[in-house]
Amino acid sequence: MKNYLLVSQCQGKSLRTTRRIASSFLSRLGDTTWQGTLSQEALRIMVLALKRKANQNSCIVVYDVSGRARQKVVHIGNRRRYSADGSYAFSIHAQTAKPQGNASSMMPLLSKMAALAGFLHDLGKGTVRFQDKLDYGIKYDKGLADAIRHEVVSVLMAEPLLKFLAQADVQALQDNPRRLGDWCTEHLQKPLSRFKANDQDDLTRQSSRIAGHLSTQTLSKEAWARDSLLHTSILWMVLSHHHLPEGVDDNGLQVGIPYSASGGSHYFLKAVGGAGIGEDPCKHSPDFNVKEFNSNLTLCTLTKASKPVAQPWDDAAWCKEVIKAYSRLRKLEVAADHYLPANAIATNNSWATALAYMGRTALVYADYMVSSEKRPGGQQRAPGAIYANTTKVLQTAVYADTLTEHLMGVGRRAEQYFAQMFIQQDSLARSFPSLSRDERNSILPGLNKRSADERYQWQDKVRDSLKAKASNAPFFGNVMGKTGAGKTRGNIMLMHAMKEHMRFTCAIGLRSLVKQTHSAYLEPFIGMSDEHLALLVGESQGGSDQVAQDNLGTGNDLEQDADLLLGDYVIEGQSIFDHPLAKLYDAKKQRAMLSHPVQVMTVDHIMPGASLGRSSELKLLLHLMGTDIILDEIDDYPVSSQCALMRMAFVSGVFGRSFVLSSATATPIIQKAFFNAWYEGISHHRQLFQLPGAELSPRAVLVSHVAGSEALTIAPEAFSEECDRFVEAVVQEATINARHRIDLVDLSAAVQLDPPGRLTSLYKNKYLSYAQHTDLVAQIKAAHDLHHIDAQGVSVSSGFVRFNNVRNAQHLALALNQWEDEDTLILPVCYHSQMMAMERQQIEVFLLELNCRKSRGQASGDERILSHPATVSAIAQAVKKGVSRVIFVICTTNLLEVGRDHDYDWAILEPSSTRSMVQSCGRVWRHRSKLPPPGVANVWMLNKSVRALTGEEDELPKAAIKHLWTRFGIEDEALPGKQQAPLISMSIPLSPHSRNALDELGVEIPATLNGQMTKGTPFKKAVMGHSAMLSTRRVWEDLFHTPASSVHAGLCLERPGNAAAAFMPSMEAAQQHLHLCGTATPDRALNWQFPSALQYAESPVYRLTSHHTQQRRLRDPDEGYVLQHDKQQGYNAEGDPKGTWMAIDRKGDVKTQQMEVRRAATGMLWKPSSLEAYLDGREHEAGRASRIPLRKDQYGKLVDFCYVVGVGLLKKG
Repeated sequence: MKNYLLVSQCQGKSLRTTRRIASSFLSRLGDTTWQGTLSQEALRIMVLALKRKANQNSCIVVYDVSGRARQKVVHIGNRRRYSADGSYAFSIHAQTAKPQGNASSMMPLLSKMAALAGFLHDLGKGTVRFQDKLDYGIKYDKGLADAIRHEVVSVLMAEPLLKFLAQADVQALQDNPRRLGDWCTEHLQKPLSRFKANDQDDLTRQSSRIAGHLSTQTLSKEAWARDSLLHTSILWMVLSHHHLPEGVDDNGLQVGIPYSASGGSHYFLKAVGGAGIGEDPCKHSPDFNVKEFNSNLTLCTLTKASKPVAQPWDDAAWCKEVIKAYSRLRKLEVAADHYLPANAIATNNSWATALAYMGRTALVYADYMVSSEKRPGGQQRAPGAIYANTTKVLQTAVYADTLTEHLMGVGRRAEQYFAQMFIQQDSLARSFPSLSRDERNSILPGLNKRSADERYQWQDKVRDSLKAKASNAPFFGNVMGKTGAGKTRGNIMLMHAMKEHMRFTCAIGLRSLVKQTHSAYLEPFIGMSDEHLALLVGESQGGSDQVAQDNLGTGNDLEQDADLLLGDYVIEGQSIFDHPLAKLYDAKKQRAMLSHPVQVMTVDHIMPGASLGRSSELKLLLHLMGTDIILDEIDDYPVSSQCALMRMAFVSGVFGRSFVLSSATATPIIQKAFFNAWYEGISHHRQLFQLPGAELSPRAVLVSHVAGSEALTIAPEAFSEECDRFVEAVVQEATINARHRIDLVDLSAAVQLDPPGRLTSLYKNKYLSYAQHTDLVAQIKAAHDLHHIDAQGVSVSSGFVRFNNVRNAQHLALALNQWEDEDTLILPVCYHSQMMAMERQQIEVFLLELNCRKSRGQASGDERILSHPATVSAIAQAVKKGVSRVIFVICTTNLLEVGRDHDYDWAILEPSSTRSMVQSCGRVWRHRSKLPPPGVANVWMLNKSVRALTGEEDELPKAAIKHLWTRFGIEDEALPGKQQAPLISMSIPLSPHSRNALDELGVEIPATLNGQMTKGTPFKKAVMGHSAMLSTRRVWEDLFHTPASSVHAGLCLERPGNAAAAFMPSMEAAQQHLHLCGTATPDRALNWQFPSALQYAESPVYRLTSHHTQQRRLRDPDEGYVLQHDKQQGYNAEGDPKGTWMAIDRKGDVKTQQMEVRRAATGMLWKPSSLEAYLDGREHEAGRASRIPLRKDQYGKLVDFCYVVGVGLLKKG
């Protein structure tokens, strides 16, 4: 209980509301003052009630007055009357907004450029085709595609207009603005007419000419030189205000737009040459005829009533604004000359960064806001009107703003928003809720409590050693902790220690881990509440490219963008959101990210903010501008996804935000690459804002559970060297305290066995044979005999068999379901990604409860397991049957590897990667402090992959054998060319790129790996072939040279010395180096198909095009398809879904599909409750509960699949 003082400076109705709420908790001392004693929970409830009723007239401060010093606890409403420490301002005077730090002269210049781009950005909407498009939408309530996007037409018009302004006497134009209008009337049609087609055969040539003009002239490398930099930058903003240009390959990536006559996925120019569109909208053709093509290049001069129309340049006000903006631009150019690069894309510089992240952002935000405020008109055109967009009134489409009104509004707003976000000191990007240190000390007492468990006391040392260094300066953090060491609290402890004002997003890849982390933040050892914490789980269903292409609307649409960005979500959290840009964001989904000081979410929610291909993604950039990032379990992402995530690190640096990596097995290569990307962004931030004092000194902090290395603060310049030392200390500790021993199990199955009749249908080609399953069951029993607990004369254990593919996990689960063993009761549980969401959720709860060895109260970990209902029931069955063993066998995939707080007795793994092996081992003996006896294993690995054990590689062509190791990205797809050589290959000889990467890492490459003969050695013995590479022992020679070798995180962290002795770790290191950092000797094909992650931070052209974001995606393009039950179809007698299912592709399009739902044969398989039973009382979750993720190949062949309850989506036959 503490003593609190509440002071209100509210106005009007807000004061009456505050009086009512405050008087319910505290004693009233005066007209606007209350005091009393409250518990922590009562304070939280009072503050939440006040926040819910707060508005722009609210101003409330709560002080903790328990001690001698008065401490501000919370501030609700506007902050004009109070400083950050709670001091009251007796008088307020309006003054010019202060700039952020010493904002460079580049910033005012960019502000005026954004304004000029706003006045010009939609000139292309004044064409016959675009106005026909609006008419079509009014008539049929449908969109209409364009052969040429209006952004391209706008650029073709703006280019000569800017040249005219550069050559004209600006003062004369200001004296007579009509001169500009007259020039536009006479000249703006000409640059469009030169690209008109003469006949149908000419369409492709003219489209290619337009693409060539923009790529080789308007936006060419030479156009980005100093003398034409401003014009080119404005034209780039005009072109990119809906979508970034894709980029073209001209002896390397260049800014430009491609065109392909055969179609493809190009955004700006579509394939042409079809029959076109007639009066009937049902006869829509994807191609275009000559008339439609040329109408994109014809300005409106007459209406259908043959009346003159009003183009923007016919309005003197628009002409004045353009001339005024251009005049001011030229004056600011002189002041900014020192800051402008000689060429904006030739070398790395902050100009391209500011243009991409600031100039374009202000323009797009202005476009959104003006479009959201458009005024509805009628269904009939006003005489002579040229419209920019349409809207709906009571579901009826009507015309909205005229083009002149829209351009004027966007131009003015763009300049305003740029200043408010990037020039003024009280930036809109920094005005989101945060938790001050005083607030955290008051409302989050768990952060200051010391842990009684010695395993977690390193977190207290982190807080104690770093709190003296707290500031709001950005820092790069790296938190390394072994599985079960408490990284979740360690992450937030680092933020708490380093930041005076704490606002951060914890971004995670797995949905289940997001929920687990959110629950941990609510636990007493942290103590957050829904008032401060938001949870967003899910991912966008729309593929960015496809959605952008199929969006046939007339402008930036807020409602549509909200669905695209956060289409599939679960949200929890309570807060208000009062912000000048609030209208940009969906009230239910997107605002939760901005209105809470701490957010836990799937990384999909914020990743678009670091991609920025579509204009809608720029809205999420505002979130990245105003929050620090904790990227949890970074090693869980394949290296291709890490390339995308490094863009986020760069963006965080650009806006001066802190960035924290958290993992158990992130290699020094990964750590250094992310730091380099972040620090490159920080260098741009310093150039752009030139912040004084401590703000110029970003820091790096290395945190671990290792004694003596709990918290190391280092200078950024020393990061590489200190990181190596830090990792070495972690490796040494992991080696000494390794709790896992691994051995091999041979499933070669030389002896063939016939399965019993009940299992005959299960054993087919491409699956493990019955004999191999028999050997596997024998190994499961042997593992059980080594590691179990006893009760009532029965031994009990729980373990898992982790496969690389879902089908093999399903196959084993179905086999064990009917497996008969005279002395063992086997209870299989099938767990993988291709199950209904509600089944996965039930299985996750079951596994978490069954495999928790943490003591609670008077019960030990073993007692908790033995008292679990499933264990009690199994022991009773075993006693009844007279068997001595009860074994829970989890048949699973890599879904179990990361973030599962489970403690298993043993595990059997299919070989895939070193990281996968270490992470899987982290689920074994996770809650136990003892070490296994010397020479005794608790983890086993198959001697070959299942594909190799089934002889499947014999059926593959030679070029496809590499796919045996491609499950987790060890081998990459081939580069184009004659040899089709993959970047990283497990075959011998090594690919050139593999050799280059290993050379740069300092890994020795024996002659045998290069396919070279040594003197006196026969060729066949010198060259190792694919068969050798299929052997687990061969690719991990150092690990399996002795029985029961130790497995620990150091296996992932150490740099291999010799590639032959540690072939798999060597190739993993080469892959990380090649994809994240690139090599010193890259080739053109490599840079085009696989641009390294650091290229985005180091090369401006990647930030000005969408090429990097298209080639380096967070998710595989073949993912993102889902299947869910149509709840209208009902359920069968067992409560399982029946009838039609809905298959949803990446665009959100739905097709119906009949799919049979079956039940497995009666046996021991653990089955969750039915969908109907699960949804009882929660019908609002019907769609999400039945959702099953699909791959693209499955989406196209759903007729070949059925669903088996407790087993998942299964291929028939």
